[in-house]
Amino acid sequence: MDYNSDVCKLVLCCHDDVRVLEPVKTRCHVIKLDSPVSHEIMEVLIQIARKEGFDLPMKFAAKIANKSKQNLRKAIMALESCKSHNYPFVEDQPIAIGWENVLIELAAEILADPSHKRLFLVHGKLQKLLVEFVHPKLILLVNKKNNLS
Repeated sequence: MDYNSDVCKLVLCCHDDVRVLEPVKTRCHVIKLDSPVSHEIMEVLIQIARKEGFDLPMKFAAKIANKSKQNLRKAIMALESCKSHNYPFVEDQPIAIGWENVLIELAAEILADPSHKRLFLVHGKLQKLLVEFVHPKLILLVNKKNNLS
């Protein structure tokens, strides 16, 4: 890092710098960012809807932003899930949050024990996700993105 600092720039991204080695920390410029607030998440969601060509009511964007608990990535995934399951949006439409973590855990279970019994148990959990308004295409995309398929 010291020899090539003129020509090489590294960007390290982490949630907590506790496990980052001290020699690395001293050579880096630390920039701490706060989580986005609800209105910023709403703005991003509305921009996405505009660019994708669908209508997103302000109330529904606020509902997604509040449910995502200041996590922009979760909010975007929830918007995608809601859009693929039921569009146009309705006032009492459920918003699925946290399903991506369930998929990652399921994939780890399958890889740890790829038996027929395990696959049967996982099938029930996947069925529950589908009932909870997670579109099948999103399930496959998450698995592909995380190299789980």
